[in-house]
Amino acid sequence: GGRLSVEQFSRQGAQLASRGALANLPLAPLVALLETAPPFTTDLRVDGDWNLRAGDSLDGRVRLRRQSGDVRMKDPAQSLGLTTLVLDLDAVASRVTAHVEAASREAGQLRADGQATLLREGAFFTLPRTAPLAWTAQFDVPDLRLVRLFLPVGIRADARLNAQLAGSGSLAAPRIEGRIDASQIRFAMPEEGVSITDGTLKLILANDRVRVQEGVLTGQSGRIVLSGEAQIRDPQASLALTFEKFAVTNRSDRRVIVSGITRLNLDQKRLQLTGELTADRARIEIPEAGRPTLSDDVVVVGRPPREKSAARRIPVQLDLKLNLGDDFLFKGAGLDVRLGGQLRVFTVNEALRGEGRIQVVEGRYAAYGQSLDIERGVLSFIGPIDNPGIDVLAVRKTPTVTAGVQVRGTVQRPLVTLYSDPPLPDTEKLSWLVLGHGLETGAQQEFALLQIAAGALLGQAESVGMQAQLAEALRIESFGVRAGEGEDLSSAVVSIGKRLSSRTMLIFEQSFDGLSQVVKVVYQLSPHVRLEAQAGQQSSFDAFYTREYD
Repeated sequence: GGRLSVEQFSRQGAQLASRGALANLPLAPLVALLETAPPFTTDLRVDGDWNLRAGDSLDGRVRLRRQSGDVRMKDPAQSLGLTTLVLDLDAVASRVTAHVEAASREAGQLRADGQATLLREGAFFTLPRTAPLAWTAQFDVPDLRLVRLFLPVGIRADARLNAQLAGSGSLAAPRIEGRIDASQIRFAMPEEGVSITDGTLKLILANDRVRVQEGVLTGQSGRIVLSGEAQIRDPQASLALTFEKFAVTNRSDRRVIVSGITRLNLDQKRLQLTGELTADRARIEIPEAGRPTLSDDVVVVGRPPREKSAARRIPVQLDLKLNLGDDFLFKGAGLDVRLGGQLRVFTVNEALRGEGRIQVVEGRYAAYGQSLDIERGVLSFIGPIDNPGIDVLAVRKTPTVTAGVQVRGTVQRPLVTLYSDPPLPDTEKLSWLVLGHGLETGAQQEFALLQIAAGALLGQAESVGMQAQLAEALRIESFGVRAGEGEDLSSAVVSIGKRLSSRTMLIFEQSFDGLSQVVKVVYQLSPHVRLEAQAGQQSSFDAFYTREYD
């Protein structure tokens, strides 16, 4: 256990005198007396002594030294690794001089000195808010290992910090001067391809302002130069970021290098981001579509509700001009194109809006084994950023016919139509687009492929009409294509039906891969009862009773 020795304690009226020493004294029992539990635990033990006289003024000294032990944070659980802890207080005529030293294996070193004059109020000595004070502090942090504990998963950051600060004024009107230097700055978000490999930041504090004396962040490609200043007490700041061929993202499927200037301003508690950026080089590739995802309005029991998209409402006044430059390549969803154009992204009442045009300079679109030339591709922004106007024409050229797909309208409500030159019926347009020839030379398997293409290109409503046209071309009553048991096109099933009488229908079904063949005879016994006989890999006879309710 520890030892506390009180060598003197006397009190006469308002006069108080005390002298003593302590050795190996644990601080945990004192921490337990606090009304609110602190966010740490401790097994610190201290040595020290005191000799104080309090009357009209305060005189004396207090000395405390770490003898052993440490401080451990609760969340996240981490020890500070204290190696040194010193507190010296000297008082002469109520003017108190303080000296603090601390050293930690995890947090670095701190040394601080201060002077202030206390005022007696009742039985206690206090520091008035208007009383003059002065202090100096130096700290050196070799790395950010403690800060990294609080970073989200997937983010890495590090730096070396050094500061020399001096303060004056009072608690009511403090003044701070000095400098803060950060070197060996590193930051990475591998999942997003963001990387700062080295950096330096030097800040000067003077006249209630913080000024960036030097700021350079170097990435895997290019760098960012920082400049600007901020007021310490008033919420006003202006920071400029100059991008010099900097890779804002650098992944195997996404690499974008930009140049330009952006400005971040804070005025009257409102954040503003303005500027202009140009893509020096961009390579963006979207991988093949993966598993289906739930729409935003689906609620899964047991999961927290989804937050609304932050792109719709953002608490930043934004006005950015983006120039795609001459070397912006995009590949994905069948597209392999070079893009160009300019886009202004800004906010109106915290709603994100766009203004400008992005066009396909050159490129191709792959669909159903064909490579279509994109003759026209434009996104026109003049309103909400997520619903630009669209005007796209992708064609397949043959010596006699040019056929393609034309998309107009908006991204949220596109209008898809077939195109041909010279003008042809829709069935012929689709045949020339998908097969490269007219319907007169088409085989039944090709008609099935046309049906799938119609459903994908024209949507459900228009593809139903196309089914009827294909059925008429084949001189049958029904024609359809449905998904098979597999996930690719080869397992799709073609269905052809021929009516034998007013109540009897003969149906033949075959998969594209030829592994499944079924012959069905369907007889409508009554408005509610239907009989089906099936022969194939599995033979069966079924009766179905159907009742419809409004």
